[in-house]
Amino acid sequence: MQRTAPHSAHSARHTGNSQDKSSRIVKGPTSRACAIRNVTGVQLDLLCATVLTGAPARGAWQRWRRVVDIDTLEPESFGLLGALYKNLELLGIEDSWMPRLKGIYRRNWCRNQMWIRRAIDVQAVLERHDVRCLFLRDVAVVLGLSLDLGVRPIHHLDVLIYGAGVGVAVDAMTAAGWR
Repeated sequence: MQRTAPHSAHSARHTGNSQDKSSRIVKGPTSRACAIRNVTGVQLDLLCATVLTGAPARGAWQRWRRVVDIDTLEPESFGLLGALYKNLELLGIEDSWMPRLKGIYRRNWCRNQMWIRRAIDVQAVLERHDVRCLFLRDVAVVLGLSLDLGVRPIHHLDVLIYGAGVGVAVDAMTAAGWR
């Protein structure tokens, strides 16, 4: 899913056939719009159930829940289930899927604790060797946005090494037992 402009999540709606993967325009209450490309109506319902509040979130959840088999979700949708759980919990939704969604949230939280610990270890090794680095992608999103560690899974530890520090970084990490 790709957003091309900021928008308010409140009162978001989608147009078109739920199987159509063309661009969608999502409008917020301030009439700003953003184009979301290559997203089905089903995926948009999941996104709305995850980020909206009140009746729009409940409606999106009910629509999504009716048509989805949680065991066959594509990875992009599965990655939203921790955040979906937290939003449904805040909405007071009671559903037979809630224990499973809670398990996904807790698994994310536990695994992300390990990824963050690894990131801290990498940073410590590199700092001891005066190598400047920047964490990218998953770790940067979770930590940069101060997200609850259960709402978004971390899949990789991506590190950008500045300038001539790459050789030193490789040697330092190898000596520290990293492969």
